[in-house]
Amino acid sequence: MKNLLFLFAMLFTFNAYADIGLVDRSTALDGAGNLLAGSLEKVFIKVKNTSGGSVANGDVMILDVAEDDGYSVTTTTTAASVPVCVMAQACADDVLCDCQTYGLKDDVNFDSTNYNATAGSLAFVSENFAGAVQAELPANYAVSDVPIGVFYDSPSASGDTELFIKLR
Repeated sequence: MKNLLFLFAMLFTFNAYADIGLVDRSTALDGAGNLLAGSLEKVFIKVKNTSGGSVANGDVMILDVAEDDGYSVTTTTTAASVPVCVMAQACADDVLCDCQTYGLKDDVNFDSTNYNATAGSLAFVSENFAGAVQAELPANYAVSDVPIGVFYDSPSASGDTELFIKLR
């Protein structure tokens, strides 16, 4: 009986600490229905910047396929590039940094060269400025285009924009 109680206590201890943090959960509300501060779901990964220079917070990153490690990223202006994440902080070259793969981000770099964006439209890797997102007209979507997320704003000038990132 003593061993059975010990085993039960061990199982309870492991279960009690296995579920910490907000990863892959919805936002949380208090008893009055208000959003709890810090509960807005965001998912981050650690990546290594191999772009040859510093990248800014809000830069869109793709895999650096010249590196065979699966975590090295760089910027690009190549059409139909597959985005991996959006930098959550400025990051020096050859350094590991946080990069956001899911959730709302209010300072993503936007390139207005081709089109203005509309709230609710899809965002793609810019074909003009490395590390930025661009909008495209639905008639111009290519089969190879991979969206980064959805615009929350309707920016008409290049700069920071609010984006819901959905890369997982």
